[in-house]
Amino acid sequence: MPAAAIRFMLPGYSNPEARARAKVAKVNLQSTVTNPRNLEDCTYPLWQMTGNALVYDCHIFLVGPQHRLWFKRPESPPEPDSQLDEDIGNTSIDTATSATSTVPEKKTLELVTDFAVTRLNYRRRPNTQGHHWDVIKARFQGVPILIENKRSASRRLKGYLYARDVEKYVNRARLDVMRQAAFLFHMHPHQQSVVLIAASGLFWSSLVVDRTAVMTPADAADAYDPSADDSEDEGSESESEGEDDIEEVEGPLSSGDELDLIPRQREVIEPRAEVLFHPVQPVEAEDELVLPTTTWTGLLELDTEASAQIFFMIHRRLLEVAADRTGANG
Repeated sequence: MPAAAIRFMLPGYSNPEARARAKVAKVNLQSTVTNPRNLEDCTYPLWQMTGNALVYDCHIFLVGPQHRLWFKRPESPPEPDSQLDEDIGNTSIDTATSATSTVPEKKTLELVTDFAVTRLNYRRRPNTQGHHWDVIKARFQGVPILIENKRSASRRLKGYLYARDVEKYVNRARLDVMRQAAFLFHMHPHQQSVVLIAASGLFWSSLVVDRTAVMTPADAADAYDPSADDSEDEGSESESEGEDDIEEVEGPLSSGDELDLIPRQREVIEPRAEVLFHPVQPVEAEDELVLPTTTWTGLLELDTEASAQIFFMIHRRLLEVAADRTGANG
């Protein structure tokens, strides 16, 4: 077992004050005084600090809430273009551009994430003098990590019922963050993969998804309907909380066609014996310690050894992304 992984501490938590602040955020999330309705927004401070601590030792990564993903829907399906595929394959940060604009366009689909870790590539402005940080210019922004949060499981449940409730909310987060990945790949056609994190309170799951896994056209009958609200949770402490808001800017689209590009992913919750969460995802042997690319990790709880292992692998991937000039992974 690699000691570096099983005992991995997020770089930002080397600061005692940051560790203490994370503990306070955890108390705030679990408290019936500060969070009596068990709402999703009380998960945000903890996950904001978790993201900041993860990228603390590499200044080109930023953790931002409410990161907007968008792309302009083509008027008609483009013809296959082998030259375009070749151009994308040869793209590097020096030649790629982020799909950004200050002017809304018709038939632009938008989606807002809970959190995104972005990577900023920059250069010094030519023929300028002054302090380095005062004369830099952004050139490219990639998105190596997407994070989707849901509210915590019901406090009234225990044992197996609690485990099922955790899985329910993590599964909802998985569905939403997969949809966000599809928007991301449309927005950044050169990007080939992204790390996804689906979280419910203290529990989370992760997957490295390739663009081919989410860019397959979906069956029209299975297309996601943004007007449908499947987040009802009778008997929970809080009011139901909505899923991702998919906005439409200037111009309606026909019903159901906005996500014919994006498949509806489904997760099945299988019955299992009563479990304890320390941890559900087992601690892996050294030769098996990899970030999954085909199936989600099991449930992980923050501040456990299994959670430390996966964060160790995500952090190592971020360092590789920082050194990569292609921008293929964000």
